[in-house]
Parts: sequence; C-alpha cells; structure tokens
Amino acid sequence: MKAAIYNRKSTDTEDKQVLSMESQSQFNIERLNGNDDELVETYQESRSAKMPDKRPEFARLIADIHDGKVEVVYCWKLNRLARNPIDGGEIQWLLQEGMLKKIVTSERTYLPSDNVLQMMVELGMAIQFSRDLGKDAKRGMTEKAKMGWFPGAVPIGYLNSYGLKGEKYVLKDPERFDTVRRCWDLLLTGTKTVKEIHRIATEEWGLSKLGAHGRNARVFSRSAMYTMLANPFYCGQFLWDGKLWQGKHPPIVTVEEYDKAQELLGARGKPRLSKNENIYAGLIRCGSCGSAVIVDVKHKLIHSTGIERTYRYYRCSHMGKKATCCTEKGSVKEKDIEEEVMKKIDEIEIPQAFEEWLLDELQLGQADNAKMEARDLERLQKDYKDANDKVNTLMKRQLDATTAVSEEFFRSMLKELEQERDSKKKLLNDFHATAKQRTKDTAEAASFAKDLRNEFEKGGRDTKVAILRRIGQVIELRGKELDFRFRKSFAAFKKANDAMKVKFGSLEPLQRPLVTVESRVLVQVVPIWLPRLDSNQQPSR
Repeated sequence: MKAAIYNRKSTDTEDKQVLSMESQSQFNIERLNGNDDELVETYQESRSAKMPDKRPEFARLIADIHDGKVEVVYCWKLNRLARNPIDGGEIQWLLQEGMLKKIVTSERTYLPSDNVLQMMVELGMAIQFSRDLGKDAKRGMTEKAKMGWFPGAVPIGYLNSYGLKGEKYVLKDPERFDTVRRCWDLLLTGTKTVKEIHRIATEEWGLSKLGAHGRNARVFSRSAMYTMLANPFYCGQFLWDGKLWQGKHPPIVTVEEYDKAQELLGARGKPRLSKNENIYAGLIRCGSCGSAVIVDVKHKLIHSTGIERTYRYYRCSHMGKKATCCTEKGSVKEKDIEEEVMKKIDEIEIPQAFEEWLLDELQLGQADNAKMEARDLERLQKDYKDANDKVNTLMKRQLDATTAVSEEFFRSMLKELEQERDSKKKLLNDFHATAKQRTKDTAEAASFAKDLRNEFEKGGRDTKVAILRRIGQVIELRGKELDFRFRKSFAAFKKANDAMKVKFGSLEPLQRPLVTVESRVLVQVVPIWLPRLDSNQQPSR
C-alpha cells in the first residue's frame, strides 16, 4: 500500500518530552521497512497542533489521502497528527470510511475495523492534555503575578534570573539599568523629545537591546523607546492579564515620576508641562467614544473680594467644535465628580459589625463550606457523566444501521454534545481552585471595603487611584453622570447593602462593633449577605 510518514515537533511546552524530528523519522522508516508498504511521501513540520488550519504539511497530507495518493500513515504517536477535535475528527473519519487503510504508531496499528471509541478516547486525551496544559500554565503565571514577579520576558534594563521553572525572578541588568534611568531623567527635564532621547541613548551611550535568551544584542528602535517610557514596569508595577499588579522588582523611577512622564509625553510623545493635575487620569473614560477624560482649569477673579477662585471641570478629550467622534456635550464640575465617587464608595462599604462577623464566619465555617462544596462537586460530576453518556449513546446509535441518522445531522448533534461535555469537564477541572479562591477573595474584599470612605478621603492621589482601580471594573462619564460598574465582589456588597436598606431603612444597626449588635438583627441580615447558608443557621459571636 502507498504509505506516507508524518513527523511533527512543536516548540510549545506540550512537546518538551517528544522525540526529535530526526528520531521520529528514523523510527518511522524502520517500522515501514518492516512491512510491505511503499513510501511515496514524507511530511515534516515544526508546528503546534493545538489549533486547526495552522499546519500546511498536515493539510497537504489530508488532501493526498482524499486524492488516493496515500493509503497508510506512519507517525510516532497519534498526537503527532492531532491535538484538536477538528483535525482529530478528520483523521478518524478518513480511517472509518476506508480512505485511510491504517495508521501505524509506536504503540499500535489503527485499522478501519477497530472500535471507533478507542481512537476517540486517545485523541480526546491528546486534546485534553493541550487544554489542561494551557490552563495550568495560565494559572501558574497568575500565581507568579500575585507573588509580585512578572510572568514573562522583562523589558530593557532588567534580566530574568536563571533557575527552576516557577522560581525565576527579576534582576537589574548591570549593563543597561543605569542607562535606562538616564533616559527617564532626560524625559523628566521636559526639554527633550523621545526622538532626541533615543538618538542620545543609542548613538552616544550605546544603548542596545538583548536578543532572545540574553544573546545577540540588537538595535534599540525608536518605537521601543516610546514603549519603554510608557511601561509601568519601570515604577515597580506591571500589566498582566488585563490587571495592574504590584511588583517586587527594583523600580527605576517612582510612581510620581512615572505619572509626570506620562503627562509630559502627551498624545504625540512631545514633552509639555503638566499644568492641571487630574487625579482620575487613566481611570475615567468617555462613555460615548471611549476617549480619556481630562480636566480644564478656569480662574475667575471675584471683584467684590479681590480673591481669585479656581474651578476645575472634567470632559471628554475629544469633545469640542473640531471633534467628530464624540457625542458628549458639556463638562462636569470636579465637585460633582467627587460627590459621585463618594456615593459609589458608600454603596459598597461594609458595616463594621458585619465585617467582623463575616471574617469569623468564613474562618469558622469551613466545615459547612466543605459540605456545600461536596454537594456542588457531586452535582458537577453527575452533569459531566450525563453529558459523556449522551455522546457515547449517540455514537452507538450511529453505528447501528437501524438507528443511524443522516451524516450531516449526526455531525451536528455530535458537535453540540461534545461542546456540552467539554464545558462540564472545564467546570469540573476548575472547581477546587475556584472554590478556594472564592473564599479568599471574599475575605480580602470584605477587609478592603471596611471604612473605605475614610481611607479615600484621607488618602493621597496614589491611594485614591489604587482604591478606584480595585473596586471599579468600568468607570465612564456618560451624559454628565458617572457610570460606575463594580468588580464582582464589590457588586455583591452593593446588592446586599441595597437589600439591607430596604429591610432596615439604613445600615445604622450594623455601624458599630459586633459585640454591641443584637443577635436578632444579625439573624435577619445573614440570609441577605450569605444566601447559601442554611436558613436556620445562627450567627456566631
């Protein structure tokens, strides 16, 4: 029979333990020489198989099988052919229809007469391995970010340390750290453009960028200079997964210097003096066009007193006579913005007594939480088993001529059921981590939301910015009003506070130490804040 060899090795993490391309090729040739098959073509590529339609050699192999040029495929393992359900289904269908006479691997030979479920299981394991690997890697990188270490390649001026995976941290680059600081110093003078800073740094100071794995220094481009001077990594923070994290790496500039640099850069990277401090810079966006909200400062002399008063107004940066992309009209007084922000903070601030009780309950009620989690886990396991049984039942019915349906309808139903099964599997895999993190997040959010108004009023710009970033998922100025959408935990606090105000008229009964609150009050509050608790559970002192 006309045979082909398919060799594949990806640079992804999934292939760290896979044989080299040469080893795969040698193994497949030895297996082929031991049979009566005739080698007609060899397909070889260094590509990941996690996504379909990304491998030109695999696509050529499939086309040749359809054209009858190839009848047998030799590969090291089945996962060399597919790690996604679309390519896996294609291979399985070609074998099942007899267009592909056999697949020969190091583990076994697959024939059209074999039980189709066995091949499905093995391909499914390869697919799930890739998915789990991606989730595990993402979870590991998020944990590293929580520890304060950037989970990726660090920018110029820093080096990734060498060590075990997950134990690497960030070091100063002894050759570039001080030079990068000099670049920031030039910018902070307000006298140099980024173009000028780039010329001085590269031509006079010899600043270059390290290549991959710290080798082969490369030219440091002007666009890279713009990126460097806008990167919060240099003030001790870093962006990861859409969030701003506090890092443990040594900063090159202070937060104040970084903020000043961003004001100096402006829209075109041309230094300009910062006349008007905007404590909400970068936090509030225009609800109409998504542009930044800026502050205008007006000065007015009161003739009767001779005193000059200063007024501050916030508006969309793209609003005005020449602007065509924004429909917002008018500006909002700073006082009105501050009042709106304080109202939002009041909506989520946890009463003192309940904050004390909640933290105790989360710690003391682990047994009850474990019971609830066990019930949830049992339900998820049952849902996954039911979804998997549906897939198996459909396959059995299709193999029986008396119950088989059209191929188009079968493919549609199989895809739908497999998606349902995969979604149940994902929920099951993520259950334990999610359950533990939920309790931890609730406790941290509860502590953060206590006495929040006082913290905001007394805090400086950095404190206020940190609070607003923590509680607000989206903050927009829309129609002269602040549209404030809370992050998940704080949205739950707002909902509970609203319900308590309906029940008691205010939060006053709980605005005191826990030991001074009557149990009858707490008994009425518990179902509002923790609806999953048993209705007859009494709050502990």
